[in-house]
Amino acid sequence: MKKLLFYLALLLIVKSNIVFSQFHEEECIYGNCKNGFGILAIKGNKFVNSPAPFHVKNIVINDPGTYYYYYKVGQFEKKELNGMGYKLSVPGSFNAQGSHAWLINMVKQNLIDSIASSCIWYEKGTYSNGLLNGKGFQMMKEVFITEADFVAGKTKGSSYSIRSSRNGFFKVDKDLKTNKYKILVGRQLYGTINNNFCTDCQETEYTGNIQGTSIARRMNLDFLNGWIVKDYGVDAKSGYLKNVDPFRVLYVGNVELFRIPTVEQSLNVKEVILANGAKYTGEVDEKGRPFGFGILQLYDSGSKWFYEGFVDNEKPEGWGIIRLEDDQYEDLNVIMGGFFVNGIIRNGALIKPEGVNEKVLISFRGSDDKSIKIYSEIFKDIVNGYYSKSIFSFDEKLKRWFIKREEFGEKVNGYPKDVWVSLGKTIAETRKQRIVTNGFIDSKDLTIGDVVVVNGMASLVMSVSGSIYFKLKNNTTITMLSGSKVQLSKHNSSAFIQTCNKCKGSGMESFTYQRPPTEKVIVNTRYETEVLDYTTWRKTITETKTYIQTYPTEQRSRPCTECNAKGTSHDVNEIVE
Repeated sequence: MKKLLFYLALLLIVKSNIVFSQFHEEECIYGNCKNGFGILAIKGNKFVNSPAPFHVKNIVINDPGTYYYYYKVGQFEKKELNGMGYKLSVPGSFNAQGSHAWLINMVKQNLIDSIASSCIWYEKGTYSNGLLNGKGFQMMKEVFITEADFVAGKTKGSSYSIRSSRNGFFKVDKDLKTNKYKILVGRQLYGTINNNFCTDCQETEYTGNIQGTSIARRMNLDFLNGWIVKDYGVDAKSGYLKNVDPFRVLYVGNVELFRIPTVEQSLNVKEVILANGAKYTGEVDEKGRPFGFGILQLYDSGSKWFYEGFVDNEKPEGWGIIRLEDDQYEDLNVIMGGFFVNGIIRNGALIKPEGVNEKVLISFRGSDDKSIKIYSEIFKDIVNGYYSKSIFSFDEKLKRWFIKREEFGEKVNGYPKDVWVSLGKTIAETRKQRIVTNGFIDSKDLTIGDVVVVNGMASLVMSVSGSIYFKLKNNTTITMLSGSKVQLSKHNSSAFIQTCNKCKGSGMESFTYQRPPTEKVIVNTRYETEVLDYTTWRKTITETKTYIQTYPTEQRSRPCTECNAKGTSHDVNEIVE
């Protein structure tokens, strides 16, 4: 009984500490915060229901003795902002009385519209039940400024945003006469922006006296992905931006994979329904078959994917980008782009969330290996070839992404070779190459692509789970405990794949094709200055001109009939050691 009472008392103490460690208090410091005009101060050590309703991560202060303030100012109805109002966090919020007095004084003098740049974050607009509805303005100091239409607190329709550059620079100038902001250094975005994703927008980057514009669709604002029209580049000698003729470029995770020195678009665009519910929208040949640049909507394992790029034989063929498509564009999913052959990627880049501590991994592979897929079957990592990796993390204080680790190197059969880490080097990189003794290695050093000997048969390691379970080429699984040894085979991974004699490993056959003339449009750009409620803006205007283009005889490709487009004549499961 005494033990039971002791544990009950201990539980009450722990519970009271949990309640104390996370608190939320509200105080009306001016006016009427129930039904009327007032100023409501919110105090706590954890944001409740995300008081910053724009794209800012929640801040958690673990020290129970530390807290913050933020404020709601405006017309209240039933204890919520309804009508014209503000939400903001001011400097010195830990000095409650001083912050309260300063804000009350600004409101009394009708100066609250002038303090946005002095606040840590600031929001203004027309509210309905505590959420922005209609035109609104949001600003986070030295991070971004947004002017947009809102519905239920989220941007909807046209949105203007000024953000820091990709290397973190952000500088604006405020005209004291007009009370408007003008960007000096950073990025200017215009379009339909939902949270951190722009479904259709243009981005202008400001560095010094150069202003370069990109036009894109389905673009994540932190990680540039997709086909983008640009009119600027980096001068190789000076390192500064320079304006050039517009061109189209393919990006994945800020890595430029491929560029087309034109922005011409074909007018021969059609929608074609394919097998298994797939759909294609883009250029077609004279028989109405997908051929050229377009968008493929694909279905796999119950998920909907879309591919945007060059297409032939109803499959990705050439340069393009593929990603999981859903209604929540702001959620970062697996995105892969590069050079495809018969629907299989040969080289390119991959961006995917790591799922731990807000990390994002970007992998890049530049060389072309036609005999082996560059990514493993589970669509996660590079197996063979040269590559680079950048791992990004989110800085809660600065509210921006930064590179945590960056490495370059080459992988052979899944094993890193000649790795050079330029940022975020770990202890693992300082270790020497694994030690091979009489053909045996420690099981902890076993990697994807190694060939091991089991019961006198050589088999290829296909995947590793938890550094313990190894799936082999023959679909069996071996378990390696700590300190155990495994025998390496005299064979290497190339022994398990034989190149097709007909297509020489490409998986495709070539044939001559004469493409008929097509009508095309040239897109040019010009600029206009637009003055908004809070900012002045440089807007890009597109102008088009059509013409008839003829084509020379070209070589087209189709799946190899000898190897069924696999590129290999047969795939060996095991080899006698």
